[in-house]
Amino acid sequence: MLTGKQKRVLRSQGSHLKPAVALGKDGLTDAVIEETRRQLDSGELVKVRIHPNSLLPVPEAARDLANRTGSELVGVTGGTALLFSPKKKDSAFDLP
Repeated sequence: MLTGKQKRVLRSQGSHLKPAVALGKDGLTDAVIEETRRQLDSGELVKVRIHPNSLLPVPEAARDLANRTGSELVGVTGGTALLFSPKKKDSAFDLP
């Protein structure tokens, strides 16, 4: 579980990222979940664009995606969610 301060640090570092995954009108498909896991494994911090016409509301889709990928939801802004899954060793993020 991330603290508020840790989330703030991650949001600032994620602000420059471009969305690496897009969740479309079909909602949370297996392909979206698998691609999100792959991106989290390689980069730890991933920005996801959630289309407003998806099957779920944006905050609910973001929470569901975080749960299904085993990651932490850092925040949701508009139609964009930021997910974090730290590596066990050699994490690129030094959180307070």
